[in-house]
Amino acid sequence: MNYKFLRMVQIGILLLGIFVLFNFNAGVATAQACSGGTIQETLPTDATWTLCWEHRAEEGVVLSNIFYTTPTNIKRKVLKEAGLAQIHSPFNDNSERNHYVTEQGLGDTSLVPLTSANCPDGTLIQHDGVNILCSMIENRGYIYKYKSSQRQGYYLTLFSVSNMNGQHFIVRWRFYDDGSIEPSIGSTGVVSRRSTDARYGWPIQNNSDIGVGYVNNYYWRLDFDIGENGSNDIIEEFNIASTNSGSEKSLTVSKLSSETSRSVDAQQKRSWRVRDGSITNTDGHAVSYHLEPMQMGNRYVGPNNEPWTANDLFVTKHQPCERFVSQNSTADGCGADVSQFVNGENIDGADLVLWYRISYHHLPRSEYQPYIPLHWDSFVLMPRDWTATNPIVN
Repeated sequence: MNYKFLRMVQIGILLLGIFVLFNFNAGVATAQACSGGTIQETLPTDATWTLCWEHRAEEGVVLSNIFYTTPTNIKRKVLKEAGLAQIHSPFNDNSERNHYVTEQGLGDTSLVPLTSANCPDGTLIQHDGVNILCSMIENRGYIYKYKSSQRQGYYLTLFSVSNMNGQHFIVRWRFYDDGSIEPSIGSTGVVSRRSTDARYGWPIQNNSDIGVGYVNNYYWRLDFDIGENGSNDIIEEFNIASTNSGSEKSLTVSKLSSETSRSVDAQQKRSWRVRDGSITNTDGHAVSYHLEPMQMGNRYVGPNNEPWTANDLFVTKHQPCERFVSQNSTADGCGADVSQFVNGENIDGADLVLWYRISYHHLPRSEYQPYIPLHWDSFVLMPRDWTATNPIVN
């Protein structure tokens, strides 16, 4: 036997293995590379969230490369990037029509420095030496309960605070141990517009001191990468219609094959899910995340020159220049607002971006003095068929 030759073969195999391992790990590192910092938290139920965060002047804190790992160690990517794409705030008397993200920016000097009092039992995270982000693990109460079977759960909370012309916006993300994600915004601050015309608001001190009403339109940009491969995702719309004279409710699931805009519909209980084109759970069902509207009572539609307000959901194929719902840069031929992003491109098995809006109308009242009571607006992204059974059951 030619031992010298055998030894050379062994060395070659070893080097090949090192090369493959190095390149595999390099690929993973590239997929999860963070422009800012990394957060990884294992909750008491053994579920783990791993994600990146970064500071931007316009959007404030943006999250990316978001992975959920079940207690049974099933780890998959959910989102490539998630953040606010606009806060549009028109006043009832048309005295102001703010575009806070692009006009003032949620980041830089708009970010309110946080202290330990703002983040009890949590961890403060810095950008340029300033505490801008709070990370906390909190008790969520029951995950489930059936007779004597029950389990208590937890979520990871991340939030930052931005001051915008007297309004404070608390941008909060909750990552639940069952895989659900709840993006939310809290609005507080002081009454910034007053009038003597009762048509536009409500008296807050005397009959001639009117607090002017206003709407906050919150737009999130959600770039999905289900299962880490973002180029084969599919979006479906769920509608539940009344049948048999209203005594029955029938589910219809429709695939959206081209870029589109849609409105919430409480009557049909409309919702949407993004599913992977190939990955399934052990029952053979496509893994997905479901966008469940939570608050629809203050839907806002503006004038014709604000076409981005006509719908609540826009679905587009990822384009790097498409960043903001309104006042988007038109460089490189990009649209000026999200309604122009929707131009008929095929999205069947594409890198999908969802732009989702919640509206809330503030009608001031006496209790808005001296400070506006905190009001939260949110929706939920929940796993659908991510696993074959509840991943948190003991």
